[in-house]
Amino acid sequence: MKHRALRFVTPLLLTAALPLVACSGDAGVDEEFEQQAGSVDQSNVDMVDYLLPSCDKPSPAWQIGSEQFRIVPMGMKGDRGRFAIVKSTDGAGFEEWYVDSDWLRIRSDTTWAYERSPGGAWCDVKCGDNTYDNCQQRWNTNASDPLNGINPSSPWALTIYHEPGNEGLAAAFIARRMSLPFGGQTKFTTYMEIKGSDRNTCGGCWVNFGTKAGQSVARTVVARRYGSWNGFSDVVHLHVESGPGAGESYYYARGKGWVGFNDKVASHEVNSGTLPQSSCMSFQQGSVCQAVGKAGSGNTPSQPPPPPPPPSGGDGTCDCRSDVDNFCLYPANTPDCGMTAPGGYCDPNSDGDFGDADWVRGYNEYKETCGSGSPPPPPPPPACECKSNVDNFCLYPANTSGCDMTKPGGYCDPNGDGSFDDANWEKGYYDYHDVCP
Repeated sequence: MKHRALRFVTPLLLTAALPLVACSGDAGVDEEFEQQAGSVDQSNVDMVDYLLPSCDKPSPAWQIGSEQFRIVPMGMKGDRGRFAIVKSTDGAGFEEWYVDSDWLRIRSDTTWAYERSPGGAWCDVKCGDNTYDNCQQRWNTNASDPLNGINPSSPWALTIYHEPGNEGLAAAFIARRMSLPFGGQTKFTTYMEIKGSDRNTCGGCWVNFGTKAGQSVARTVVARRYGSWNGFSDVVHLHVESGPGAGESYYYARGKGWVGFNDKVASHEVNSGTLPQSSCMSFQQGSVCQAVGKAGSGNTPSQPPPPPPPPSGGDGTCDCRSDVDNFCLYPANTPDCGMTAPGGYCDPNSDGDFGDADWVRGYNEYKETCGSGSPPPPPPPPACECKSNVDNFCLYPANTSGCDMTKPGGYCDPNGDGSFDDANWEKGYYDYHDVCP
């Protein structure tokens, strides 16, 4: 039986009730919210401790009513950590999130739905107009039910959230740090644009619940903190006062994750290995410890550090040779040839192997220093097609066409078991940055 995902995000169901305001700045907070530099006493909370139980491995799934919710770190993207909240047992229902120093940011949600009428059926959102009369349920495969989703009248849609005027930045959704003593409360307001996207292709599509071009919607959240709540200790309760999801309540327990929604409470943990499933989005587990500033468990390899700077001086002082035309063809650690030392441009990752060398620079500097009549060689072709949503070849799906490192026995899957747990993340990082902009 196909699993029905809870409809947690129901933005703009009644657009007249949600004021749309022109806004071009970053997400803001009102006077009741106080940003903190770090957790210095028990009154200051870091929501990462409540929403993201582990920065480098998936959390157990919590059973909340008939649903299961599992949080999975998905590695770094720039200076932000990416993670997913898997809502359904088949992985098709999930939310995509990012975390940085100030905010927990939501990017996409595949469980977009609207209520047909107050207290009525939930209808999955499709591209185009969504009304009472064209209600369909994606999870409903009962051919005799007029609401079944076997043949949708238009493609199913997922939600895309982004900062006002900045489509590339996921929308600020939860303030990361708050001054919130036990029994106390505070509130924060964020602004966002909401758009539709085709679930199958991830291409943009108009949805009548989205914000209008150039406009954003405000979302105000009241945060409360309880010493105990329904068997859980140290719980933060986020209640959406206005804006998308108005009236909804979320409960997060320190070190446990998402443990309640509205009147539903997590009953027990479930050992689930479900990962997000999408035909147009790529997901690969990875550490976000760098983004949250915490140590990992050591069970999952962390993202590699940035390349060390090349040693100063000595790059063009090597003796010229008649048998080569490139400084990166010299042996490692050649005297007076700084580029051949660990960290030089012939060995950026300092592993003693010139596989990640800047061959074009090596050729051009040799030509300038030693002379050469040949034109510079073209840069080496990438091992596989570059992608804009990753920064490491080992974040590509297994057996990606043209990407040998993702195949069994490649450096992303040395033992050939189909899992990248034993990947050479460092090589994947440097290889990607060597050939991709």
